[in-house]
Amino acid sequence: MHLFIEQYGVRLELEDGMLKISGTDGVRYASFLKLNSINILKNGIISTAVLGMAAEFEVPVMIYDATGRVDAWTWSHKYGSIALLRKSQVYYSDSKFEWNG
Repeated sequence: MHLFIEQYGVRLELEDGMLKISGTDGVRYASFLKLNSINILKNGIISTAVLGMAAEFEVPVMIYDATGRVDAWTWSHKYGSIALLRKSQVYYSDSKFEWNG
């Protein structure tokens, strides 16, 4: 599930291991096990506990600017650096891999 926050003033907090989403229309909960991404399009509040739990469950958190472009993007440290990822991709592409197609 991709979560999109499109309302001003929404709060994202952690409660009993669940993502608690509080806004003007009430409170909702989401499991990190079912989340693929958290996308924040308007100004809101997100706790560091939510960011930490998202990183633990490898759920990227993206914050967008007014034009709809990603302004900030958090992800798990388990992925390593971009340079390390690119080097691994190059080594894999150069490896002898037989294609059975």
